[in-house]
Amino acid sequence: MNRRQKEVFQNIMINKHMTLKKKVEIPNKKYNLNVKKLISQMTLDEKIDYISGINEFCIRGIERLNLKEIWTTDATAGVRGWDEKVTVFPSPIAMAATFNRDLVSKVSSEICKETKAVGASILLAPGVNIARVPTCGRNFEYFGEDPYLSGEMAKAYIEAANKEGVVTTVKHFACNNSDYDRHKADSVVDERTLHEIYLPAFKKAVDSGTLGVMTSYNLINGVYASENEYLIETILRKKWDFKGFVISDWTSVYSTINAVKHGVDLEMPKGVWFTKDKIMDALNNNKINEADIDKKIFNILTVVKKAGLLDDDKQVSTFELHSKAAQDAAYQVAIESITLLKNDNNLLPLDKSKVKTIVIIGKNRDVIPSGGGSSHIIPKVKMVSLEEKLKGENFEVESFNRKWFKDKVKREIVRNSDLVIIKTGFDNVDESEAYDRDYEIEKKEVQSIIEANKLNSKTITIINSGGAFNPNWVDKAQTLLLSYYLGEKESDALFDIIFNKVSPCGKLPFTIAKKFEDYESTKYYYQDYNKFSVKRIRKGQGNPNIRKIKKIEYKEGLLVGYRDFRTNNKEVAFDFGFGLSYATFKYSNLDLIKDGDKILVNFSIENTSKVDAKETAFIFVHAIDSRVFRVEEELKGFEKVELNANGKKSVTIKLNLDAFKYYSEEKHDWVLENCNFEIRVNSSANKIELRERLLIE
Repeated sequence: MNRRQKEVFQNIMINKHMTLKKKVEIPNKKYNLNVKKLISQMTLDEKIDYISGINEFCIRGIERLNLKEIWTTDATAGVRGWDEKVTVFPSPIAMAATFNRDLVSKVSSEICKETKAVGASILLAPGVNIARVPTCGRNFEYFGEDPYLSGEMAKAYIEAANKEGVVTTVKHFACNNSDYDRHKADSVVDERTLHEIYLPAFKKAVDSGTLGVMTSYNLINGVYASENEYLIETILRKKWDFKGFVISDWTSVYSTINAVKHGVDLEMPKGVWFTKDKIMDALNNNKINEADIDKKIFNILTVVKKAGLLDDDKQVSTFELHSKAAQDAAYQVAIESITLLKNDNNLLPLDKSKVKTIVIIGKNRDVIPSGGGSSHIIPKVKMVSLEEKLKGENFEVESFNRKWFKDKVKREIVRNSDLVIIKTGFDNVDESEAYDRDYEIEKKEVQSIIEANKLNSKTITIINSGGAFNPNWVDKAQTLLLSYYLGEKESDALFDIIFNKVSPCGKLPFTIAKKFEDYESTKYYYQDYNKFSVKRIRKGQGNPNIRKIKKIEYKEGLLVGYRDFRTNNKEVAFDFGFGLSYATFKYSNLDLIKDGDKILVNFSIENTSKVDAKETAFIFVHAIDSRVFRVEEELKGFEKVELNANGKKSVTIKLNLDAFKYYSEEKHDWVLENCNFEIRVNSSANKIELRERLLIE
């Protein structure tokens, strides 16, 4: 019943947001925008209109003042919502699994070109919320469980977008770590945890030049994000000196006066609380003043001017959709994100010439799944499933449904096949915005995995997922690949990994625990997180007077993801940063050099195999004799290294002093502590390759 209801909900969302057509109007040759003068020329009615959206995704224009409409677009895995031939890229969680900043930059650049091609100027991306719990419905839209990783991915994305002249709106500010009942969730989080876990990626985004910030649906410590004075005024604008505009997530403004005084600059998708009647009532009762409205318009127009959104270099005719460069970037992210979790008996890679018959099984065998909600793209290009790809390569392919193991003939076919591939996991119906997903893969799919592995030792299991899942069956799977949501090039990438064209080099951007309850954060989470109801989702959107607010207490504090498992020495199924390769690597020659206020971490990586491959090395920092509580280790650097067979390279990763600081609630600021640290060079969170002590004074 739940899945059927979810399918209906997804269809409603898809149909609502797939009607936009390419905008072809040509802007002025050069719009010399004088922001203050333009505001002074606006009537009060025009001002009120300007701080709320129109046409679902648009900042309205004012024809009288020669101010044109400016369009935004969803951009999680490509330009979404437009009835155009756009490229379907891998999801952000797959981008994070590459640990490759250059690739994220390339994808961002191509998304921006397609954004301009449809006539839009503002990306509703990137998302940087932390995977506090493994089942948050939008984890696939984010960059994993670690704030440093999320910040680095966001930086790469934003800096590339800035070069293309497209505005980013980093989201969802802040503590949007649950999609279950998001309009009624109050994230109760202490100051230190907020600053060390949930704000760093946003701070990195601001430092990287994002001109937009999107607020979240939820409350933070009792105050909705869209009117949260502490977050928007104290932190974002004053402490971080943010000069851009703040936009609401769709239908996430909940009041007029507080939101006008110290909240968002722009209510989307239309005025609900920023309407003429409500704002005039607040003005007439001296609850707000016209200067409050002017400030919002100033913030919006400052971004418009700085990004040149009214200038003629944004002509849509000069940009191409679904270019070869875009497809190449999509493929490269797909190939570098695929994570090999198990390879018992070294089944992979396979020699294509020795495989003639293949059985492919599983719910995702004949589709390319993605996450759902506002990131789901209805492709206008041919999406070749893995089943189709294998048939196109001239294998003899049999395709079975989920109940195949009850049929004696099919069991014998599986037993005698040269290769069995099970492609299963989740899809856009299972995980989406507005609800959380189940931690369990469907029972019949798990039974299919177990039965196939019993019958045939040459069985490969491929899981599509935007986050961690229950691994209680993985000991029955001999070969296991995690493919996240890889977009239109998924099948090409999987084929090239399986048949030895490329060695896998993806690594986990999150921890896969043995049980859901092993995540410390789940102790303080909804007990019915996987329940679904369309009525519950719709009831109370944008209205704080309907349904009771539920507190989600972040009592685990800093113990999120690997920080929890490493500090408490808890066993995991697969640790953060884990990922197998067809190659083997050796780390050596660690040397720490103090260079002013930076620490240079030098070491070598050697490929000790006959296979060309890439390896990601991690720098974790461990505080030895701190006077305050510190987690066992924190990620503070990483680098992906390409190594030829039997090749060796020297690697240098720079750490600044921020890598050693903690946030003091007493001082309301970051503190550099005089103490000993251990610098660890790891191949994953649990595997320390090299270590050396360092005194910070």
